[in-house]
Amino acid sequence: MRVTNGMIRQNMMHGLNTNMSKLDTLYNQMNTLKKVSRPSDNPVITGRALKLRVNVLETKQYTSNTKEATSWMETTEAALKNVHTILTDIRTRCVQASTDTLDSADREKILTDISQLWEQLGQEANVTYAGRYVFSGYKTNQPVILKEAQTLKEDITLNADYTLKAGTELKAGTELKEGSILSKGTELTEDIIIAEAGDTLGIGTVLGKGTVLEAGTTLPKGLALKAGTTLSAADAATLGVTSPLTEDFALTQDLVLTGDMTVGNEMTLTEDIVLGGDVKITSGTVLETDVTLLADVTLTADMKIGEDAKAVKGSTLKEASIMPTGSVNPIVFNTEANGKVNINEAQLIEYEIGVGSTISVNTLGVASSMQKIGGDIEELIDALTYAQETGDDTKLNEVFTNKIKDFEESLADISDKMADLGSRTTRLKYTQSRLVDDTTNFTELLSNTEDIDIEETYVEFNAQYMVYQSALQATSKVIMNTLADFLS
Repeated sequence: MRVTNGMIRQNMMHGLNTNMSKLDTLYNQMNTLKKVSRPSDNPVITGRALKLRVNVLETKQYTSNTKEATSWMETTEAALKNVHTILTDIRTRCVQASTDTLDSADREKILTDISQLWEQLGQEANVTYAGRYVFSGYKTNQPVILKEAQTLKEDITLNADYTLKAGTELKAGTELKEGSILSKGTELTEDIIIAEAGDTLGIGTVLGKGTVLEAGTTLPKGLALKAGTTLSAADAATLGVTSPLTEDFALTQDLVLTGDMTVGNEMTLTEDIVLGGDVKITSGTVLETDVTLLADVTLTADMKIGEDAKAVKGSTLKEASIMPTGSVNPIVFNTEANGKVNINEAQLIEYEIGVGSTISVNTLGVASSMQKIGGDIEELIDALTYAQETGDDTKLNEVFTNKIKDFEESLADISDKMADLGSRTTRLKYTQSRLVDDTTNFTELLSNTEDIDIEETYVEFNAQYMVYQSALQATSKVIMNTLADFLS
């Protein structure tokens, strides 16, 4: 076969280009310290490196999540520990106040301490992490205990019984379900029907001053009508008394009311009464005792609550109602039910700490706990106030003794929350330990996959460089003829 100069030149250029390409590849590897610069260099290594890079990035993100979750839970744990300590102090003071050796003045000092501790409990319930309230479910911009009066921006239908603090302003349209309690000191701005015709008022039912029993209701023999009670002229004539009554009067026979009767002073039923008409309290009445609604009531006018009252589950607080400072935030409270998290509406804040693995960082149920504790403290205040007003402190010992058990229940509730938080914290620590190992392992695998061995590559580069130099020398010897050679 005839070998031409053109063939020699082509083979020469091909060899030089091949050597240059290998030299360039090695140079790029030394320059970047990576085995491949583009996917086409080595698709297998590229694919494996990409997967490992994803693993490393995921692990780093999971590590970041666990650190933030740990910080959130540490903040929660510190707050719960403080709540537990404060409740222990409150219980201790109740034990002190329950002894017979203390008088009202001593108990008042103890109650002052308890009131201050309650203020601190409110601060612990409103603890924040990175500007977010940790005990408020998804409503992390809402405090558990209101630090200032709050106007509702929408209707709220309660998922559980809720305490309406003194000074709460309920707007027209508010619906209070049967069993709700209007408190002492509340001034009615409209007639309130507390029971409907056909209902039965059981033994022990308390009818407050101003309560109206409509015509048709049968009052049983033996029932004591209180002084100040107003009867219709016909009913007064039947009983042989004047209206309003100037003194208590016990019925000597059953009486079917032919007209409305207005209760003069608080009256406790000693027999069941089947209502022939509605029972109502007239507008303008200032309640002298708590009144339990025996029928659903929808307010047609605004009303301001006197002392602490209660709206039972299912009641609706109307938009624009005003909740006073110190109230449990109804927006937060409504995510809970009966002191326990409403599973159907649990607002758990979860962090992803692994593939398909999450952990909840927040603790729910604190709003319900605070409502119960606040109610217990309010009962102590009411009992002491009553003792001061009447001079009768014989029941204070019993009240403080009973509250010891109530605060022990609250302590147990907080202990349960701390135990649940502790178990999640322990899980998080194990997860953090595993993620540290995973980060090290994946990073090492990635390095082994895409990083070069610098010493090995340097030796290989030098060898390839020598090959290239040899090719240049060989080429210079193969093509030695010039145009001058042919002209001679």
